[in-house]
Amino acid sequence: MPAKRQKLTRELIIDKALELIEQDGLENLSTRALGKNLGVQAMALYHHVPSKDALLDDVTARLASMITIPTEGQWRSSLETMARSYIAIARSHPRAFPLLAGRRFNSPETLPILEKVFSIFRRAGLPPEGIASAFRFMGYFMNGAGLAEVATLEAARRKDFQLPNLDFLAEYPTAREVVPLLSLPHLDGIFEKGLKAILDSVENDPTRVRTEVQAAE
Repeated sequence: MPAKRQKLTRELIIDKALELIEQDGLENLSTRALGKNLGVQAMALYHHVPSKDALLDDVTARLASMITIPTEGQWRSSLETMARSYIAIARSHPRAFPLLAGRRFNSPETLPILEKVFSIFRRAGLPPEGIASAFRFMGYFMNGAGLAEVATLEAARRKDFQLPNLDFLAEYPTAREVVPLLSLPHLDGIFEKGLKAILDSVENDPTRVRTEVQAAE
């Protein structure tokens, strides 16, 4: 007997969409291809997700749910944990990561995530305007770092990628020295250096109000 087809649900659709993005690339995701992989007509998907935009919002929310956001403890270590888990998503889901980096949150599931992140900056003693600035600075850094990871991973898969070839850089002596230091084995150290700089900027924010507990940390 043929295997019983799995009941179509919103969660199943999101799972399959994420799987197909990693398999075929974000640019190749379509409701037709998604429906075919789920064994249904594309129109059947719209009973669960009203549009492709809504589907991408849901996939973005799924990626965001993978971020580890501590709700207690020292604010600095909480942000370190969050940032490292964010970059881990770029490594585990490199083809889908651009959604997380470039798409604004637009689903109810993402609101608790924002609240948790804002609350860490609140624990650091920042007022609303300080939280907004720090959130943006942190986002710029994490998204840039994540996209750099994705691009470096993608380049490493290409047989025709010439930048690591020092002969290719023969006429550019400074590039010959620097480019090898931008390869995958060096990215962790660069990321940690940048993360420290961002967190130091939060610690030294002139709008920050330090409590006695924070002063003792």
